[in-house]
Amino acid sequence: MTATEVEAQEKKDEKPLKKPYTERVELRHWVANSNRFNLPIPGVSAYRLTDKDGKTRFGLSAFDATGSANPKSEITDKDGKVYVVVRDTGRDGGAIVVVVEPKK
Repeated sequence: MTATEVEAQEKKDEKPLKKPYTERVELRHWVANSNRFNLPIPGVSAYRLTDKDGKTRFGLSAFDATGSANPKSEITDKDGKVYVVVRDTGRDGGAIVVVVEPKK
């Protein structure tokens, strides 16, 4: 299979997003006690919000993310922009809501 055929197959296999999710991101969990990242989890359903203070928040599907997103975990959007989790603000239904900053 060529690279183009593989990409086409991956898009075909991808399930449609369910509300409120609007995009798919890649999540790399930070493991503080091991001081390392776990393997990335691609295709995590997510939505993005900017609050009145200008802070960016992501809502991540708890099912797709397989748990929480600890501080220092990284979220990469479809454009390749990387965000670092600052803090977990709790749950919104089935979503993990985190405050993020662009990676420097």
